[in-house]
Amino acid sequence: MASSSSAPLERGKACLRCRRRKMRCDGTKPICGQCSRAEETECEYTDGGPTPSQLLERNVADLEARIRELEGRTTDTITLHDPHSTYRVWGTPTQAPQRYSDNPTEHRLLCIFLDRSPTLGFIFNKSRFVRRLTSRPSVSPVSPALLILMQLLALFFCDDPQLKAHEPQLLSRGLQALSSAMTNIEPTKMIEVLQAEILMAFYFFNKDRKLEGGYHITAAVSIAVACNLHKIRGSQQGGPATVGGGTRYHLPPPADDVEEGERIASFWAVYCLDRCWSVALKSQSVLSHGDMTSQIETPWPLDSIGYEQGLYPQALMHRNVPTIKHFLDSPISTGWDRSSLAIRAQASTLFETATGLASQWDPTAHAFQAKFLALDNRIEHFKRSLPGLSQGVSLTQAQQGRPDINTLRCLLSCHTLAHCATVQLHTPIIQHGNEPTNSRTLSAAIAAANLLREVDVNTLGIVDPILGVLWSTICQVLIRGIVTVRRVRVRSAYSGRSATPVPNVAAHLPGEMMITSALDCVQMALEALSGTSPLLERELANLRQARSDLQTNN
Repeated sequence: MASSSSAPLERGKACLRCRRRKMRCDGTKPICGQCSRAEETECEYTDGGPTPSQLLERNVADLEARIRELEGRTTDTITLHDPHSTYRVWGTPTQAPQRYSDNPTEHRLLCIFLDRSPTLGFIFNKSRFVRRLTSRPSVSPVSPALLILMQLLALFFCDDPQLKAHEPQLLSRGLQALSSAMTNIEPTKMIEVLQAEILMAFYFFNKDRKLEGGYHITAAVSIAVACNLHKIRGSQQGGPATVGGGTRYHLPPPADDVEEGERIASFWAVYCLDRCWSVALKSQSVLSHGDMTSQIETPWPLDSIGYEQGLYPQALMHRNVPTIKHFLDSPISTGWDRSSLAIRAQASTLFETATGLASQWDPTAHAFQAKFLALDNRIEHFKRSLPGLSQGVSLTQAQQGRPDINTLRCLLSCHTLAHCATVQLHTPIIQHGNEPTNSRTLSAAIAAANLLREVDVNTLGIVDPILGVLWSTICQVLIRGIVTVRRVRVRSAYSGRSATPVPNVAAHLPGEMMITSALDCVQMALEALSGTSPLLERELANLRQARSDLQTNN
């Protein structure tokens, strides 16, 4: 190490960045010491031939020379070729991208991420965030942890092996940056760090690393509550909160409605993660522990453009309304609080609440029966209030025949969560032996599976990882339904030869062909999407094995 740093390099052996900045380079490959300390992912050497950056510059120079050559020849058609074409990957923005970074790889990944940010739980106003990225110099630089996580998740949409090779390094840097951000907390960066934790949880769940994903949900919840994000416009607006007995953060007042909207959206994004994955991980939801639910007073979020237009009702300026309790006890709204993120949070509420109530199963208790019926009715009303999947198409896109994929993904998740809430609520009836199978759970599972007939799953790309868990639950219900229908059919045939008839339970159940067709829908979806997610890949393998066992035991 000492010898490499003291011995001068031969002329032309330094990396491109050090040569341009006239810095002393130690010649270490693949990344020299100067670039490593500056956290540069692209450390390029020219002694092995032209670098990608130089090739790009050469292409640009050739194009400029061609333009100069054709100047004045107005009768000719000049065809220009995109100098970035060799750097584009599937799905990158169709418009000329702005420069988000001087590093070509970093810029490329940020382009990919920002083009698909709603799918990945990105809560910031996109146009304002882009202005921050492109400002020179940046007035308020974006948190390094967030930038790294954005690049890491962009790899989900990329098939380029050269970009994919950056994944281990980006993951390591992302974890280090998050740890550093949490250790040296900056109040002005708290929402960005919270967003980075959300992205990291999404990454680990998609990778089927659930325990690590759960850890980052806990970190995100801690930040959200410590920043009092659950009390925005509530009775304790602006006051400090505590997490773990002492952590307190004071956020500066939001600059405007857009910034406040980002804070509201960030809370509900964390809320959705906590509620859904607590069920998947069979753990206690942090935000439903004790009386925490009754303390949530933050209003439902608007879509991003709603904050830009100042659409929040003035009645919500200061309020003391427990948002979740009000939702569960009051009529379903069809007004301003029906944004995509709002109905996603409401669907998550019903899913986790149904699971929690089912765990307290006691049909002999009058209080339980009342809660059960009230929640069951609430879930059914919510299902009927949901926009159909066909409504995930805006007018302009409908005219062009292109669905709004981000809205479609959200609606698919909301509908599936609502049907699975019914499954969760009614499953104890089967477990306690009151019915050989439950027509409500089976009908809900079939309805959830049939949603996949309404979408072209091949166009969805990356989906919310919780869908893998929900589809697994649906498949278990469907397979159990097939077994029950077959068993009842055998019993019915036996009763035809018996003096004592057996009740025709099958009359209240869907037919085996209908159940099998629904199961096929889920399997086809998993087959189409398994290449995008190790979690979905594992669920597909489990389903294939279960169907093989079902066939063997037929």
